[in-house]
Amino acid sequence: MGTKSINDKSMKFSKRKFNDKSMTSKRSQKVAYTEHVADKLVKIYDAPKSRMFFLKCAWNLSEDTIWSAVDDSHKKTVDNPIGLFIFLCNNAMRELPIKH
Repeated sequence: MGTKSINDKSMKFSKRKFNDKSMTSKRSQKVAYTEHVADKLVKIYDAPKSRMFFLKCAWNLSEDTIWSAVDDSHKKTVDNPIGLFIFLCNNAMRELPIKH
């Protein structure tokens, strides 16, 4: 019984491609969507310094949650729309399940 080196061509290993085109495509679509939503939120709130937070919201929250928060923050009785938006989105992100 002999030992085989790691470079022995007779040993075959199945390699799973982690950068599969479909995975890369889905991820790039999500990145583009996230960027789009964040840019819309920057315009809505005129808050370019909040873009990183908007990216986090767009990545983690559903469209429904985001646009409901936008609608709620633009009601006539709201004094600080961006403050309410941030509050609502932070609460929604705290309720998300923890991913391991």
